[in-house]
Order: sequence, then C-alpha cells, then structure tokens
Amino acid sequence: MEKRWTVPVDGKQYVIEVDYGVLLSNDEDSTEVLLKRDGKLVVNGQEVKQWEAGDLPKEISFEVGGQPAMLKKKGLFVKELELIVGGQSIKSS
Repeated sequence: MEKRWTVPVDGKQYVIEVDYGVLLSNDEDSTEVLLKRDGKLVVNGQEVKQWEAGDLPKEISFEVGGQPAMLKKKGLFVKELELIVGGQSIKSS
C-alpha cells in the first residue's frame, strides 16, 4: 500500500491503507495500457472502496470503529491525502 495510518478508536487500533492505483501507457499518443492497477481503500485488511486506475475520488466517506471518517485529496497531486476520523485530522504512519 502507498499510504498508511494507524488510528485508535475506543481503545482499538485500526490500520487504514490506500493504494492510489496506476494507469500507465506507452506514450501520450498511444492508447495501449502497459500497467493498470485499480485503487483501493482498506481498513484492517478489509477493502472498503475501490476505484478505476488513475481515478481516485476527491472524497471518500466511510466508518472506522463506528466513527465517521473521510479521506480527502488536499491538492492537485494524488499523494496529498488527508484522513479525518471523528472530526480530527490523522497523521500518516
């Protein structure tokens, strides 16, 4: 996985992981795809959400230990993500 957080909720630890997904082609003029891997959001080893390669949603809402959670893109670049659980921003591990 490409990004990971460890989040404590009510005395339990939850591991949240994101695989952004990859879509690479030969060159700009080619429609041939060399590598395609869909993205996914995983909580404690269980897939919560999946998306097409190269198409990470701006926001993903889900739950962690009964608490509302949201994964948000912070800027133009895919790797700038913010995780919010129970209204608090969580730093990646």
